[in-house]
Amino acid sequence: MKKSIFTFALLTMIFGWVGSAHAVAFLDFEPPAFSRDNSGPGDYDHFFSSSDGNIEFNGRILNRLGGAILPDHTIGTRRGSFLKNTGKNAFVTFKFDYDVSILDFYAHIEDGFIGHVEIFDFDGQSLFSDEGTTTDLWENANLGGPDFRIRQFQFWTTDADDNVQGNRGAIDDLTITASAPEPATVFLVSMGLAGFGLKRRKSFAKA
Repeated sequence: MKKSIFTFALLTMIFGWVGSAHAVAFLDFEPPAFSRDNSGPGDYDHFFSSSDGNIEFNGRILNRLGGAILPDHTIGTRRGSFLKNTGKNAFVTFKFDYDVSILDFYAHIEDGFIGHVEIFDFDGQSLFSDEGTTTDLWENANLGGPDFRIRQFQFWTTDADDNVQGNRGAIDDLTITASAPEPATVFLVSMGLAGFGLKRRKSFAKA
């Protein structure tokens, strides 16, 4: 009976670990996880700890874009906050210390400007880039896919002449999905846990 209970627990540990690899982190840029950057204009550094690892990013968390109040996207908030680029630094960069497969978010680009996005792997190699405008207040966008391993995400804005311009683009409600582990990693962890179980059974037998 003890053996069957332990086997069940071992399988739960293995498959539970694999399932957790698809965990998501949600950044709505609202309290209590975040506070507005009200201390003055400029670029700010931010840090967020998820169940999969740490996320660092810059930009400014505020409720104004281009000098005017902009309603945020987060449901249930009134004049809530979002993350925008700034006049000091038009490039907003997210850095992940773990592999990410999918980024889903809402974007707003000021009229007359163009938004740009790009994702990179561990070595800094570009995986995908795109550009466009938004016709609605907030438009949904997603980057990546099941086989992607993203380590950096960047967005910025330019004018019609391709001159980089800050304080013209914002994102909100960013959902970050972790990548599934490599098959070899799953196998090694499974074998490691199985070995742990074998050792436990031997120790029980000696007792």
